[in-house]
Amino acid sequence: MARIASMDLSTGISGDKFLGAIIQASERLGIMSRQEFAAIFESALSDVEVSIRDVCIEGISGLKINVIEKHGHGHDHGHGHHHRHWSDIRAMILDWEQEGRITAGASKRAMATFTAIAEAEAQVHGKSVEDVAFHEVGAIDSIVDIIGACVLLDALGIERLCSSPMIVGYGTVKCAHGILPVPAPATALICEGLPTAAGPNEGEMTTPTGAAICKANVTDWAPMPCIIPKAIGTGFGTRNIEGAYNALRVIIGDETSEFPQVEGDFFKVEQCALLQTNIDHISPETAAICCEDLLSEGALDVWQQPITMKKGRLAVELNALCKVSDAQRIAEAIYDKVGALGIRRSIVERTVAPREQIEVETRFGSVRFKCAGVGKACERTEWVRPESDDIARVSREFGMSPTQVAAELMEAWRSR
Repeated sequence: MARIASMDLSTGISGDKFLGAIIQASERLGIMSRQEFAAIFESALSDVEVSIRDVCIEGISGLKINVIEKHGHGHDHGHGHHHRHWSDIRAMILDWEQEGRITAGASKRAMATFTAIAEAEAQVHGKSVEDVAFHEVGAIDSIVDIIGACVLLDALGIERLCSSPMIVGYGTVKCAHGILPVPAPATALICEGLPTAAGPNEGEMTTPTGAAICKANVTDWAPMPCIIPKAIGTGFGTRNIEGAYNALRVIIGDETSEFPQVEGDFFKVEQCALLQTNIDHISPETAAICCEDLLSEGALDVWQQPITMKKGRLAVELNALCKVSDAQRIAEAIYDKVGALGIRRSIVERTVAPREQIEVETRFGSVRFKCAGVGKACERTEWVRPESDDIARVSREFGMSPTQVAAELMEAWRSR
């Protein structure tokens, strides 16, 4: 069962907001306490204190993160001015992995996140990646944000991180290089290829750190799939945004294809994936074989519908219903068997009555019956039907019509 995290970026993402949210979720799941988290960095970095405190804004509780350098001054995120080269940070991550401070999984995530920033900074300044000197992102608080986020994603066993599009804001931002447009140059480059929007709020809503965390770790730019939520975490940013709630929420849960059943309701609701593609280049015989093959591959149901495509071409729409967890595998089977150039995918729900298959000895031999109880528990009625494949087999073997066979098999069921 896959562990999934889903986050809302309606007011953007910064390292401290994401870190606060995932620490709170981690505590609620009993994975890692804030004290254990802070100890990782306070033991490895001299004169550093990681402050994690509970705050409540507009009636909503969450965490606020602040990294304090004891020999200097406490600072809010995004205002440190230490310069560190990518090679220094890379060496630090590898050393921490060798020392056992962080896992190999966390190290891999952190390297990918910092690489995204290094490549963007190199392009902005016209340097090689090795010569990049981080500014804001090289500050100790951003190092804690990025490595800390990766430590917790690994500790939580997050296999899929889903996200709404990144909201980056608009206007200008003051940084180490002066006044720059929003999104800042490095942030804009990191966002290349990712779903991004300005949003309604002025100012920098997404920082380079936040964008890089997304670039390296988000697996699905999509709404939350069907999960059983286990913990919710909220992390607060530093800015006060008029008319907006400057927080990031993460919901963590386990993937499921079934909704919990309502007490007393015999039916259950399942979430499925519906795969559809239009076909006008294969014969009906080939299409029929493909449908049978997809069922053998594990599709829950497969059907065809006649359609008229562009230029008046008669065609069929191939539909395959499957478990959400099987969607990619079934889609690949459709590509392989049909040669489709594209497949539409949507999430649908189906209501089903639990059923079972029962074998009954008859004069024709063993015959399978599909049985289900239909209706609510207090008024359930039995629904029974011989399996169509067995009706066809008996019909051929005994030289009887399918209608005769079905009638006799139902009589055998009633008198069994």
